[in-house]
Amino acid sequence: METPIVARLLPVLLPVLLLVTLGATGAAAMGVRSEPGGAGGAPAETDVVPGEVLVQFRDDVRPDARDALLSRLGLRVKASLGGQNAYVVSILDGSSVAAAIARLRAEPEVVSAEPNRIIRLQPPIFPQPPPARS
Repeated sequence: METPIVARLLPVLLPVLLLVTLGATGAAAMGVRSEPGGAGGAPAETDVVPGEVLVQFRDDVRPDARDALLSRLGLRVKASLGGQNAYVVSILDGSSVAAAIARLRAEPEVVSAEPNRIIRLQPPIFPQPPPARS
């Protein structure tokens, strides 16, 4: 079984995600919405980029076959994730992220399909210096 795409791409994407997170004034400024997705029915919410999915195809899938498959599913490549046959894919037909992922995962050419999650890092907490003694 192959490593999930997010685990392999995290070292590459983390600096970009950090810049995006620090540069935005809030989720509304980034056009982000939250979709419920906690494990076991937990109320946790995960921020995802609406209308986008991360997809990795098998190594033997050619670009023309990839594009034909995506077109048939109402999707289109938005950006390459720098090798490993992985891409940010736009949803063109108005379906939900979950529906697009389900359609992609049903295809034998697809290794992995996941939401394009926005990872928010908490700023570091620095201890306050002790008060000066007089």
